[in-house]
Amino acid sequence: MPDTLALGGLYKAKRLTDDLKCAVAGYLADPTPGPREITKGNTLDIAAAVLASPSRDRDPGARGYT
Repeated sequence: MPDTLALGGLYKAKRLTDDLKCAVAGYLADPTPGPREITKGNTLDIAAAVLASPSRDRDPGARGYT
């Protein structure tokens, strides 16, 4: 699972910007596992983060889904 504290710190520092959007768009176009640059010098394996997400198997229509 990704280090949520590190991601939270990047978010609070407003360092998650268009680079993250581009990384996610790239993942959606080609969901090959592996690190993707989300900010300069920081990478995230988006495929691993998706697989580790506790809401991955939830029904999007279920109550409380976000």
